[in-house]
Amino acid sequence: MKLKGGFTLIELLVVIAIIAVMASLLLPVLTKAREQAQRAACMNNLRMIGLCLFMYADDYNGRFPVTYETKKWSCTRSFSILTGQLDITTDVREGAVYAKNAEIFICPSTTLTISETGLLGPEKCSYAYAGADGMQTGWSGYRDKSDPKIALVADRKGPDVDRWFDDFEPRVLRLQFGNHWYDGINVLFIGGNVEWIKSYYDTVQGCYKLPRDKFPNCGLGDGIDGSLLYPMGY
Repeated sequence: MKLKGGFTLIELLVVIAIIAVMASLLLPVLTKAREQAQRAACMNNLRMIGLCLFMYADDYNGRFPVTYETKKWSCTRSFSILTGQLDITTDVREGAVYAKNAEIFICPSTTLTISETGLLGPEKCSYAYAGADGMQTGWSGYRDKSDPKIALVADRKGPDVDRWFDDFEPRVLRLQFGNHWYDGINVLFIGGNVEWIKSYYDTVQGCYKLPRDKFPNCGLGDGIDGSLLYPMGY
């Protein structure tokens, strides 16, 4: 049966089928393009965080912000210094403010939200920081005294992982559903450059890993020796 001045039911179904096929083909492309844009924004965040860290270092004889952490495997206190928050139990900015925009601490590829107070805290930062003073290979806590290849700030390892360290395989940098899924991570190095480090799939162990030669200060030793710590809380 044909509709007056219109299409037959079969013709309409064919058109709908074609639209559905085109949408299925375009969706992965659009998703990939969106992730590429978010990855670029993430790299810009790291550059901005790097500028804040370097300005702080210029004011403190080359030393990066490192302080005593009340929570194990966290860099909340050390990172919070950049926002002027010397006492993380209050919302008062007692110190100089190097990072005025809390948005730079949130990777756009994550579901984390920006802090309304402009301060750091649980689930208000997407990045890990080499805050273990003097305990990593080539890392001294000072800009001029550290290897420029040292990873200073990077995407977190995973949503519930507090450090870039594997308890079972200390020399393995295993990626666990990070900011950019299993594709890789963005890294800010002490030299000031930001790079995208692509992961690879280990067919033997069945997991995604990062190339060891890109991180001379990570995955070595024991405990926080060789870790980038993630702000997990107070």
